[in-house]
Amino acid sequence: MVWTYYINRSRLPGVSRVLAPGGLLVLVHPTRRNLEVHPRPGARFLLEEGELPDLLPGLELLRHEEGWTADGHHEAWVVARRPR
Repeated sequence: MVWTYYINRSRLPGVSRVLAPGGLLVLVHPTRRNLEVHPRPGARFLLEEGELPDLLPGLELLRHEEGWTADGHHEAWVVARRPR
């Protein structure tokens, strides 16, 4: 499952139920730090730094990073797997 540039905190905890055992989630979303350079999206649509892993209970985190992209956005990335 690929999830990019859309955040719905109430649905994220349920991702582990819809992935097949061993299934992968790749999620990319801007963080609040992005507001240092870009006025949009607004703060309520952004992740707090370090927030993303806590929104994915039941998934094994394979990789999590946050940082500035080459095009000047601050994003959080995660690759996670549902255990078999």
